[in-house]
Amino acid sequence: MEERTDVDDSRGAGADARHRPRVHRATVIGAGLIGTSIALALRARDVDVTLSDPDAASLRLACDLGAGRPLDESDARPADVAVIAAPPAVIPASCATPRTGGWRTCTPTPRA
Repeated sequence: MEERTDVDDSRGAGADARHRPRVHRATVIGAGLIGTSIALALRARDVDVTLSDPDAASLRLACDLGAGRPLDESDARPADVAVIAAPPAVIPASCATPRTGGWRTCTPTPRA
């Protein structure tokens, strides 16, 4: 069996991870179970994660667990990745709010 050299299995990165852009900053909107889990996985890969949630207790718990830090609205640096982990009904409002730290537009991906 031929050994594959294009896969970094040590981090679960998948095929040809060397050609993927490195994510340095991420913003996660929604600090519930899914958002916090995604943020924890990003933090495990040394990504700077900012979190936003309308529920202060959820946000505080996610930060206490080490999932990231609260989003500072005065920080204008854009995130490399923005994750919206919120109920579908609140996604349009999440996209329209400038609190996403420099993320100015929201373009949904069309379904095939």
